[in-house]
Amino acid sequence: MKTKTFTKVFSSIALALGVLSCKDNTTLPEEQTPEITLEAGASTATSLTVKVTPVNATECAVIAIESTEKTPEAEDIMKNGNSAAPDKISDVTLENLKPETEYNIFAVALNGETFSKTATIKMTTTKDEPVEPEDPNLYKMDVKLVTGDYLGLGGFDGSHEYYTTITDVEFDEHGEAISGGLVMELDIYGSASDNPSKAILPEGTYNIDMEESWLDKTIDANSIYSRVFRLMEDGMPMENPISYTSGSLNVSYDKASEMYDITGDFILEDDTHIVLTYKGKIEYANETGTSGEDITLENPVVHNAGYHGEGTGKEAGLGVYYVEITDALFNDEGYPISAGHHIYMKLLGDIDYDTDITIPEGRYEILPGGSDNPQKFYMSSNVTRYEESGNEVDWLFQTGSYIDVSYSGKTCTIDGHMYNDDGTQILFTYVGELKFENFAVFPVGDVTGAKFSRGEAVHQSITSNGTTFDKYNMTFEDKSTGVIANIILYNNANNNAGIHEISTGTYTATPYDTEDKTAKDMTFQLGNDPMLNWYYGSYGFRLNYNSGFKSYAKVTGGTVEVSNAADGKLKFDLKLTTIDGKLEGIYEGEIPFYAQGTPDPIGNIDISINNIVRQNRFDKIEYTNFYIELSDDTYKESKGKNGHMVVMDLYAEAGLDEMQSGVFNLNSTATAGSCLKSGTFIRVLKSGNPTDVVFESGDISVKRNEVDGNYEIEINMTTARNETVHGVFNGKISFSKGTMSLKATPILYRDAE
Repeated sequence: MKTKTFTKVFSSIALALGVLSCKDNTTLPEEQTPEITLEAGASTATSLTVKVTPVNATECAVIAIESTEKTPEAEDIMKNGNSAAPDKISDVTLENLKPETEYNIFAVALNGETFSKTATIKMTTTKDEPVEPEDPNLYKMDVKLVTGDYLGLGGFDGSHEYYTTITDVEFDEHGEAISGGLVMELDIYGSASDNPSKAILPEGTYNIDMEESWLDKTIDANSIYSRVFRLMEDGMPMENPISYTSGSLNVSYDKASEMYDITGDFILEDDTHIVLTYKGKIEYANETGTSGEDITLENPVVHNAGYHGEGTGKEAGLGVYYVEITDALFNDEGYPISAGHHIYMKLLGDIDYDTDITIPEGRYEILPGGSDNPQKFYMSSNVTRYEESGNEVDWLFQTGSYIDVSYSGKTCTIDGHMYNDDGTQILFTYVGELKFENFAVFPVGDVTGAKFSRGEAVHQSITSNGTTFDKYNMTFEDKSTGVIANIILYNNANNNAGIHEISTGTYTATPYDTEDKTAKDMTFQLGNDPMLNWYYGSYGFRLNYNSGFKSYAKVTGGTVEVSNAADGKLKFDLKLTTIDGKLEGIYEGEIPFYAQGTPDPIGNIDISINNIVRQNRFDKIEYTNFYIELSDDTYKESKGKNGHMVVMDLYAEAGLDEMQSGVFNLNSTATAGSCLKSGTFIRVLKSGNPTDVVFESGDISVKRNEVDGNYEIEINMTTARNETVHGVFNGKISFSKGTMSLKATPILYRDAE
């Protein structure tokens, strides 16, 4: 130590000067004299922990000596002991000791060459407990959620069924798994709950029952109802469900706090050993088919009302009406945001062809025989109960339930008496307007004077009897009436020019033929007799814009007159006959041409691109293919949202790991610098329903920052309807090697299906 070296040197100097001394009588001032104290801490079978408190120390040490051994000198403690912090209070753990042995703990502090008084305490190590080897199959579940359904009477001994789910998986607001873990399903049998709407799992121990006896205090081991799912980190199932081989669940319940205290211990068929604890609430959804009490809806409203026209099968000759009554609140997306009840009613009455639909007055009843006995004033009905916990419960109303419908002017009164399994009722009275959305399919009928506002064509080059023809699948739409004419024209005037130009003149009918063998210049193809709902050839339609349903009437004859109009436009004068009568109308305007069908119009779109859906790279000898899917924030196809996604199929020179700056032009060939036309499109989601539109012209500009590797991608595209699609993405893209099966392909449309 420095102090000892310094002393040695000092002694030598003193000797040289003739200063003789047998002993260094130098002492530190009292305020600098080191001190140390000990305080006993934790003890184990092989270790003792003490708290060390030093004062005026530059060094400290602690040592443990069996109480049967002699007391060590201060120098030995400092030399052989465990160091401790000299300038602060600290804990020192003395290890590698004998179990159940008494030790003297000694500590000293040092300042220069001055030692403190030795501090000492006695401590004893604990008994050596055998260490259980860790079970390699043990899975300690960190339970995050427990939910359940109360199903009512289900056991052979009168016990009731509590279907319970225990999981450590995290879920999003839509109830979809977003993390890995286990989902345990347990079909539990216990005594009945007093109130089915506030069911409580009875206290006690529930054991896995491999005999499937369905008795009180058992968990049915049937693999359909009691099983375990493993989920990967993305929330997707890892494998088939796993069955239980043994186990138990211990349940305690505090009525005051409504809190459960649950422990579980289970063995699965793959030898996984699950242990779990849970403290918290459990909401059991009422799935008994009864409310357990009479309920009167306060201030109910009509949530939806729709007329679907004439029924089919046993309901033929009857008009089908749907009415939804609720006392719950809903957001703009149609999701409930409060507790309440939602009653769905299907009502059969007279067929109504008016645009202003009203349901006939009278009593509508749930009759014996149910849907096998439909008749006028018949009703089928069920209810969804929304609970504060977020649980949703459905049950059917029973025979004898009825509603009375009456009108006073335009005010409708619906008085409902809906019965449950146990004789309890849900009562409601609605007073107000009842406006039906008309979803019925109406006949095409006799159409004259149609004013077609949309005209489009899908072009194909075909060969018929050795002659090449331009085949135009024409679509004309009158949006004021929903009338659509689909006409297939044959024309051979421009088939070698590579330019789509429909010849003027009069087109006459040619018979329907699936293989186009009857194709002739200046003709249109008649319609077929539908086979398995397949409609082909020339047809008249009437579209219900509320429902999206069409009625059909095949074209049986007539003419299509094509003439020139102003500004290079064409005029189409349709004078056709159908099985319903006449189909006559005029379209005047431009005709956009498609190669893959005619999707719904999308309008001009400017996308705020924020998300990467997919980014892949495909390495080929002749090129590098970069495949990218970019979307806005609202694009969530799996959740039924609205939004936009642009799919880009880009081609660059071979051997690239990353895209380089440049412009990719829309092209029909997979060459460097091109954006492949067949694989580049926009997907527009409306309520989860996709419309895919390929582009007719345009380019995609790519700028890569060589410093940080970020990209700026600008999309400038135009559809065949001259709809513009623009979007800019800024961010990092990490391309991964993929397989061609990952590529999305646009949904193809047929005009006459």
